[in-house]
Amino acid sequence: MIEPGILRRLEERGVGCCLIGAAAAPDVPAKVATPLALVLLKLEAGGTLDTRDVVALIEVQRVLNGAPWLDELAAEIPRLRSPARALWSRLAAELGIPSPRDPRA
Repeated sequence: MIEPGILRRLEERGVGCCLIGAAAAPDVPAKVATPLALVLLKLEAGGTLDTRDVVALIEVQRVLNGAPWLDELAAEIPRLRSPARALWSRLAAELGIPSPRDPRA
């Protein structure tokens, strides 16, 4: 069970969607975070290892299934804090992913 205070703090930081974005997994008796939710969480965290995780996840997902959730990611980026948006802008350019301009950037 997740503490109510944690959910509130995540929502305040704009990453509550990471928990809401969990989906049922066929082989796991619990909901697991979707690739989209994981990327949003890692972008907000913004550390070196988080950045590497984002790149690795996108690269693997592209090979496995074409990463169709990247279109949804573009719609979520404006909801992130400024440092996370800047990180995504840099990573999107490095990965060759079109990134719409954010008027707040």
